[in-house]
Amino acid sequence: MKYLNFKYILVFLVVYLLALAAMFPVRWVLPTLAPVMSSAGLSAEQVEGSIWQGQAVVKHKQVGDIQLKWRTKPLHLFRLALPFQVSMLGQYFDFEALVSPSVFGMAIDDLTGYVDEQALTPFLQPYRVTLQGRLQLDQLSAASSWGYKLGDASGSLSYSGGPISVPVGRSVQQYEVPTMLGELSNNDKLWQLLITDTGAQEFIVLSLDRTGMGTLSVKRTLAEVMDIPLPTGGRSLLDVSQQVF
Repeated sequence: MKYLNFKYILVFLVVYLLALAAMFPVRWVLPTLAPVMSSAGLSAEQVEGSIWQGQAVVKHKQVGDIQLKWRTKPLHLFRLALPFQVSMLGQYFDFEALVSPSVFGMAIDDLTGYVDEQALTPFLQPYRVTLQGRLQLDQLSAASSWGYKLGDASGSLSYSGGPISVPVGRSVQQYEVPTMLGELSNNDKLWQLLITDTGAQEFIVLSLDRTGMGTLSVKRTLAEVMDIPLPTGGRSLLDVSQQVF
């Protein structure tokens, strides 16, 4: 009985401390985050509110201004978590998600929004690649413990399709990327993102297993649909594996 009372007191103290911390003005936390933001090419201006609820303008030299807003869901404090409803709005993208750090791990739920081609242009220009189209995200969710134990993953995405230009030798070739659909799922062993065409023909498979190994497989069918000349043989155009964590 005494053990149970102590447990409840401990939970109450943790919840109280989390609630108290959430009321701190976000400007107090900004100096701690500044080195991390700077290394990522980010800076914050017009910061208002507290950790509990607030907004800021985040600047990135390539992406531009990002209107960032957040608010917490206090009822989840009794689960030893501090979820934030976060929205990010830029000139060429708009995202919203529930980000839930807790004493057990991290979860992102219902990531929904879009990104247009112009947002990707600064990152593709050094490779002389241009891409057109819109990427749409629909209720993407994923959870993991702090020890990298993978939890549930779900949601979908779609790409409108459009022309892409890539350097091939000394020339630039243009191809037409088809409309693509993606489905995020998990099983006992891994997370998987399966990307297909509208007829469920496999184009790309990405996965991350519980040992931290990530794999990418680009199928020949994608190149064939895009009329890219290929040597004969093999079902995959590209297979890559890398340790992620």
